[in-house]
Amino acid sequence: MYFYASEPKDNIIKQVATVINAMTPKWGYDVEVKEHKPRRTNAQNAFYWLNNEDVANFLNDSGVKLPFGLSFTRDTIHEINKKWLGVPTTTKQSIPEFCDYMTKMFSYWIEKTNGQWQPKESPYGYLEKVGYVDKEIL
Repeated sequence: MYFYASEPKDNIIKQVATVINAMTPKWGYDVEVKEHKPRRTNAQNAFYWLNNEDVANFLNDSGVKLPFGLSFTRDTIHEINKKWLGVPTTTKQSIPEFCDYMTKMFSYWIEKTNGQWQPKESPYGYLEKVGYVDKEIL
């Protein structure tokens, strides 16, 4: 269950109690309470894959080839990113963590292409444009 931080704690307790009271467990209850942290959004996901595609297209258009003459794909770039950045998945990253990851990814590809490839937009700029971050945190 998710509750806004502004929700009075008494209301939260009542709603949780309602759920517990509706249950008739055979073995007991598992209850987990933790602070809510926003996770990667669909917009973040789209931005990530768009940039992977952009890097792949740039490398292919520049004549860079993988072994056996294979072309780069967004999935190839994804695998390289995972290996180089040491992050197996970005799906549970908060917006700031994701933006940091994207900045590192951009730096990697800018360096590897000697500055020839440049991202079209910053992660925060994109997420602000699609309404996921406020200018206040930029």
